[in-house]
Amino acid sequence: CLNCKEVLSFLLQVYAPRTQGSNKDDAFHRTIFVFTCKKASCLRTGKSIRVFRSQLGRNNEYYSSEPPVELIDGDENDGFEVETDSLNPVQGVHLCHVCGVLSSQRCSRCRSVYYCSRKHQAAHWKAGHKLSCIPCGSTAEKKTVL
Repeated sequence: CLNCKEVLSFLLQVYAPRTQGSNKDDAFHRTIFVFTCKKASCLRTGKSIRVFRSQLGRNNEYYSSEPPVELIDGDENDGFEVETDSLNPVQGVHLCHVCGVLSSQRCSRCRSVYYCSRKHQAAHWKAGHKLSCIPCGSTAEKKTVL
């Protein structure tokens, strides 16, 4: 956040493949990412939202060369087939559970959730991860903490 200097949280990703009337295969996969600060006081300043644009060629190592198949409006799957793999990211990429940015740190107890910072790890712990966190390698059921 340009106001409070905290790490922004992932809010929204919009994907729009360039399909009709285009011969520009170098800008086929177009995505907009929106990040925002969670503090209401920062939102009022106008310095707490960041928008990034990404575009990849039709053939790349991250996405299918074909866009997802669209269905008729009003379909229960919101217009897209659920079984498509064209938007699934590369396996093995770890994202912060709180904000969605690339992360290398993970919960030292269960080792299954990733975080970009200690602050986000603490926030997720307080928000309820402590109730579902099972030590890595443990087969025992987690007791409910009251």
